[in-house]
Amino acid sequence: MDPPVTYNPDHDFGNQNNLSQCRNRVMKYFAYRQNVPEQMAALENLITNEVPDGHHIVMFTWLYINKTGMEAAPGLIPAMEDLGVPDFSTLQDSVPYVFYVRKGFPETFQDTIGTEITQYIELRATIESSGNNGFITTMDAGPAHQWTGLTWNVEPFDASDSTVIQLKGVTIAGEEVDLGEFPATQGEVPDLWNYANAQFYPKLRLRGKFHDLVDAEPRPGQLKRWQLLHVPVPECAIDPPLGYFLGLDGLSQGQEASVAVAVHNISEFDMDSLLIAAWVVDRTNTKHLVHYKRNAPLPAEAFMLDTIRFNTLRFGGSNSLIIEANPIDTLTNYYDQQEQYHFNNIAQWRFDVIEDRENPLLDVTFDGVHILDGDIVSSRPEIEISLNDENTVLLLDSPADTAQFKVILARPGAPIERIYFRDGQGNENMQFIPADGPENEARIFYRPTFAADGKYLLTVQASDLSMNASGDNDYKVSFEVINRSTITEVLNYPNPFTTSTRFVFTITGSAVPTYMKIQIMTITGKVVREVKMHELGPLRVGRNMTEFAWDGTDEFGDKLARGVYLYRVIAQMNGEDIEYRATGASEYFTKGFGKMYLLR
Repeated sequence: MDPPVTYNPDHDFGNQNNLSQCRNRVMKYFAYRQNVPEQMAALENLITNEVPDGHHIVMFTWLYINKTGMEAAPGLIPAMEDLGVPDFSTLQDSVPYVFYVRKGFPETFQDTIGTEITQYIELRATIESSGNNGFITTMDAGPAHQWTGLTWNVEPFDASDSTVIQLKGVTIAGEEVDLGEFPATQGEVPDLWNYANAQFYPKLRLRGKFHDLVDAEPRPGQLKRWQLLHVPVPECAIDPPLGYFLGLDGLSQGQEASVAVAVHNISEFDMDSLLIAAWVVDRTNTKHLVHYKRNAPLPAEAFMLDTIRFNTLRFGGSNSLIIEANPIDTLTNYYDQQEQYHFNNIAQWRFDVIEDRENPLLDVTFDGVHILDGDIVSSRPEIEISLNDENTVLLLDSPADTAQFKVILARPGAPIERIYFRDGQGNENMQFIPADGPENEARIFYRPTFAADGKYLLTVQASDLSMNASGDNDYKVSFEVINRSTITEVLNYPNPFTTSTRFVFTITGSAVPTYMKIQIMTITGKVVREVKMHELGPLRVGRNMTEFAWDGTDEFGDKLARGVYLYRVIAQMNGEDIEYRATGASEYFTKGFGKMYLLR
């Protein structure tokens, strides 16, 4: 066959697939619409004037003959009949049609026509060539467990014929490698395994080179047969009817997913220990290996059930699970073991995981109290940090979950420092209390000693196991430490009052007073009510408002008259009077005495 017509942008064949702007190359096929008269006229010109005699033509309908459309070009039907098409008027309309002919040789004409519009038709034609050489290449043979032999039979017409059988190996990656070349007279390669190692070349191709070197009427040797002998490989397939369990529905982040599926050896040959792998392809199209297990050998016609389990923490949203039996070994880049086919070794499911997008709640207290920015705190406080997450699946219950917290402290006149759970010597800086369910609340206890007086800044960052932060901004609180034991002016609030009043004051140092009482007196100095320390309620270093509220009654519970009353505060630490620390309220509380107004 001569080379196909080369398309030239200046020479338009009028075909539907012209695409003259990007097809300046050899044209191998031409498409024409039967319902476009101009294209039918162009087809007539192509087969009459553009295709030289001796060239081979295959013409077929994409769907079916449109006789009316083709007859719109008056010269097309005679041109086709000149090629060898039978009387066009006798051809059935609206059915598929195909023919082959070598132009100028009507005796080579062969055709096939359908009887129904949707019928599948097929045409086989023998094409003779006048060349003195040629090649025949087989399809891929295999895969094989072992290649055992190669035989062939070529009948040359005379001794001048040259015939060579080439052996080509095909790697798993599809790369073709030359393995050997044998003269036709040899006839066989009984020790084929010495040329083709099936471990590296599971598939083979044969290529015959045929050449008549002398005859005036060339006729190379004719191949009668060639055969590859091999030990077949087994064949397995994922077979859900034999065993199947799907645990991919209704999952929330952090829950375990599970899928079990049967793998069946559908061949007559035993398989070695069977490797099964599984991947999750997440919503970003990232592939995560979640299962890689070598199972027991799989005998011929037997099946096994493998269960894949994985945590869904990383897989919020839409995902795909892919299970593959006998995958490619990542170290060797070959299939773990050879088998006949691989398309039936793969199963895939789509699944959704409900994402955890809710922020956890962070809480910080000093000695059990929520402080305000700038409050005074104990120089040896117990700082409790708690993180409460609504997700009861992803519990903060592991020592590794301390990574979800970051505590940062700025001391007076010192660089900012990260407080770690353990120091460089392995000593505990902070105590982690994991969540124990059903509530998902983890706590940290930080019990520092603040030796320096001044202002401090505590910053806490926290997130749940889904990496949801506890807030848009970090928790930050500034506080002040005064190491010496003092007490500020004790003021009553409200003042004046009608029903009750409480006492407000601030304690500094590292501990509360060991002794404290408040005496309420008339303006003449008569004590009408004495409030003991245990009545005041819990005290703390820092800002205090007593639980005790004086309701204007005396020691016996009798109501006192309206008017002005004095109160005296006595506070001691281990028998020593505590120093009073003056503030802007000193005019309302002097030398341990204060004044209050009772209104009735």
